[in-house]
Amino acid sequence: MAESRHTSPVRSGCPMLQGTGTSALPSLRIQQATCNFRQEVACGRGYGMPMEKIIKACPNIKDLYLSLALYSTDSVSGICRSLSSINPTRLILYESSDHLDNSNTRQLTEALCASISSNWKALVVFHNPYVEHTSKWVFNRWRAIISALSNSPSLREVTCSSSPVMISHTFEMLAKNPHLLVIRFKLNHDGRKKRYLEESLDKTSRLAKLIQFDRPPAQRPVDIHFPVISPDSSYIPMASTSIEIRKKFWAQILSFAMWSDWCDRDFVVADSTLYMDSRIGLTRQNLLTISKEFYKIGLPLLYAYPVVLGQRRLCLFATQIATNPALGSHIRSIFFLVPYLNGDFPGRVEESMARIVAATSNLTRLHEPCDARGVGLPMRGATFLKLVETSGSSLLTLKGIKVLDDLDPPVDPPSFSIFDNFRRLRSLEWRSTMKFQDAEGSTSTSYLPSLEYLKLQDCSNNFLDQLSNLSLPSLAHLDSGGRNSRPSLQRFFSKHGSKLRDVVANPHPEGISFFDLCPNVTQLKLTAINQAPPSTLFKCTTPHRYLTHVTVSAFEYARSDAKMCSRQRDAWSAFFKDVDLTSFPALKEIKFLACEWPKDERAISKNLWVKSADEFRNKWGVLLADFEGRHWKSRLKGSR
Repeated sequence: MAESRHTSPVRSGCPMLQGTGTSALPSLRIQQATCNFRQEVACGRGYGMPMEKIIKACPNIKDLYLSLALYSTDSVSGICRSLSSINPTRLILYESSDHLDNSNTRQLTEALCASISSNWKALVVFHNPYVEHTSKWVFNRWRAIISALSNSPSLREVTCSSSPVMISHTFEMLAKNPHLLVIRFKLNHDGRKKRYLEESLDKTSRLAKLIQFDRPPAQRPVDIHFPVISPDSSYIPMASTSIEIRKKFWAQILSFAMWSDWCDRDFVVADSTLYMDSRIGLTRQNLLTISKEFYKIGLPLLYAYPVVLGQRRLCLFATQIATNPALGSHIRSIFFLVPYLNGDFPGRVEESMARIVAATSNLTRLHEPCDARGVGLPMRGATFLKLVETSGSSLLTLKGIKVLDDLDPPVDPPSFSIFDNFRRLRSLEWRSTMKFQDAEGSTSTSYLPSLEYLKLQDCSNNFLDQLSNLSLPSLAHLDSGGRNSRPSLQRFFSKHGSKLRDVVANPHPEGISFFDLCPNVTQLKLTAINQAPPSTLFKCTTPHRYLTHVTVSAFEYARSDAKMCSRQRDAWSAFFKDVDLTSFPALKEIKFLACEWPKDERAISKNLWVKSADEFRNKWGVLLADFEGRHWKSRLKGSR
């Protein structure tokens, strides 16, 4: 684009020429009479043939702005031929942050240096874009221009866009020009570069005498009009409101600053890592040290959602709660992360859990991700009964707790009716062999009405049978672990199988028609790691129209095909040979965590997974995925 609209000597200012300059030619032809008055031209990139006509049409240019941000697709032929036809007094160079280097930038630099050395006898001021030389081609370009400027007979001033930290050899070369009067470095408000540069300069050298620093203009103070108040008055925030309203106001602010909304949810292991790395806990504690008022308001917020990391901190937390029972009333959710229990800590943790439960009421969450240990935090049977009494009606999540079956023999097993207290419970992980007496009454089937997620880990058949008597209208996710008897499993799935949408099973639900009893399951994960799933698992009497994804964890520790022993290979071969997926029209993918696709041509032909992937895709339209979720893409076979 070109702008050339001035029609008088007074208004013939600086047209900005960008692109190829072709659009400026008609305007310049019309205004040929004014071209002799043009003294400023700013040229962007793209200096093709039209630029030669534009420059030659304006022989009296005094200020020239050139951009070296040129790409290999640009053209510089026109401007290179026309630079010798003008004699500017000020040259301003622009360099992009990319510091492009190609044939166009080198050609323009060569033409520029030739004009400075031989034709431009009136050049007085040069604006330098190079201060710190960060690349080889920038240094070569700057050295070539300085070499030309050092011989310029009219050069009086060189202005640099910023100040270097130390003087380079190129500035010393520039100082050898006897006609040069000043080298200006523009400073920012910091001024540290000036100090570093002065320390590296030889105070007696000519270069030190030439250098001047241009400070930025002082920032004007902001004109702030304060209201006129009497000198002895004091301002108290929200002075007209009551103390109770002020407390509620600051409580809302501190709740946000202390991440209360973030802590009020079910945690996972990754959340605890974020909690530690981002120092959220330290931030929450530091807020209490601001003032006495913040301490009073913030302390309940700090104890509302504690995150307890490690067995030692768990015991200290329990001691603190026992020492200050008033703090227990503020606790709503407790997240524990105890990777291991050693020495006498199991007994101490049991005692600590008893203290915590005794001091708290209205808990909403009590959870610990025990996937690493697989056993859960130990809680005595009496402590669990106390938890049901104090917080059963408010609990939403109960995970990672192992309830010990340690009630004294003279005491009868508790009634299963205690679960009627869990009216709001949504997530339950039950890790206990504790037995219960049958509940009596017409409401016994309405226990756990809000339960959505259920994980069973080594529970007794008695507990599974008790669950089979309930209606569990909200149940949708089941994680079944442990070896319960076939009659108990059959009864449970017969009662609740139609509600389930997502099932994790370990071991495989053998001996029962799983898919007939669970017709609405969409995702199934088989977590048994030492046993391939039996092909009979996928047999059902009626088509299963909702299953879309299956994950198989068997033998994931022997991932590559080369590590597979004969027993594992035989197990997989039998599975792939006998399995029939005809009854699963919606099934899209089966993910095998033991699968790893071959990485070389030689291994493809003998790889069990590749052969099975082709068969599953061609026969049933089901994709096989490896442990990373990637599908195998077969090569095209050419015809001979």
